[in-house]
Amino acid sequence: MGRALRILLLAALTAAFSAACGGGSDASSSAASLESGDVAVVGATHITKTQLDHWITLRVKGLEAQNQTAPKPGTTDYTTNIVQPTLQHLVQEAQVRNIADTLNLSVSDSEYDKALKDAVQQNYGGDESKLQADLKKFGLSNDDLRYEFETTLLENKITDKLTNQVKVTDQDVKDYYDKNTAAYKTTSDTRVVDYALFPDKASAQAALQKLADGATFKDVSAGTIDTSANHEPFTAQKGQVDKAFEQSAFTLPTDQLSPLVKVDKAYATSSLPGKCQPDCYFLIRPTADVVKSGTQQSFDQVKSQIRTQLLSTRKQSHVTSILRKLEAAQKKLTKYATGYAPPPASTAAPATT
Repeated sequence: MGRALRILLLAALTAAFSAACGGGSDASSSAASLESGDVAVVGATHITKTQLDHWITLRVKGLEAQNQTAPKPGTTDYTTNIVQPTLQHLVQEAQVRNIADTLNLSVSDSEYDKALKDAVQQNYGGDESKLQADLKKFGLSNDDLRYEFETTLLENKITDKLTNQVKVTDQDVKDYYDKNTAAYKTTSDTRVVDYALFPDKASAQAALQKLADGATFKDVSAGTIDTSANHEPFTAQKGQVDKAFEQSAFTLPTDQLSPLVKVDKAYATSSLPGKCQPDCYFLIRPTADVVKSGTQQSFDQVKSQIRTQLLSTRKQSHVTSILRKLEAAQKKLTKYATGYAPPPASTAAPATT
């Protein structure tokens, strides 16, 4: 299989979705009856032997593309490592769609078109004819591709909707600070900064110009190895960050943008192997003054940090809890034809990636 097409679909062909995304819901009160030709039914969704065979073929081709030999049909190894993971992938996709339907979530044509365009740009340099050639070569239809992309978009929407149900009030933040005041006494110099880490000089230079023209660090996050936009606010602590980063972060005037800061070789070797082309560069802008070691940070200084921390913890807990309930409900709506039920979880073979 072509490299770019493998990037788009191989994960879907070689492993089931994670439990966090593969939960289910009681989109209908009971599962439909198995019909002739079915291998499984999920709620009202029938998964046929023809569908399973089609995706097994793609799975085998994906393994061959990685120079791996697929087990022979009819063997236990074939059932364990080819048939069951492929069937579970199809079952869990149906479960995802049931959840989405229950939550009134859908994917518009424009959302799908954008996701596909972005993937083609990333993996084929924007040349859709190359994607179509790969699809034809390996037997995937445009409908196959759309189904996979839509399911992924629905997974994201499910997580986003559940995540957005979580709120943290001002009182929650204040109560947390009051109970954990000692935790906000600094043990070394700290400073809140915005930053972005780029894999090469050209992309860092281009971002520097955009930032100088008024862009935000979030605006220039595409293509970065890491950025404070992913975990705002970011507090740098002396002795805990790259040496070159530390030198710049703790000497720049507040709100002043740094020039390109070349990553220290020791840090690049230990933490960024293979990511620098050939060198990585930071762009840094301190957004607050240095807080000296031993300073008791006030509530106003840390309230944004606490809010982010509480939101992250509560979101993770909430999403995990709800998805577990949805998964349990969905399993009750899933039936398998004789010979296709998965083995007990304790004996099932782990999915390969």
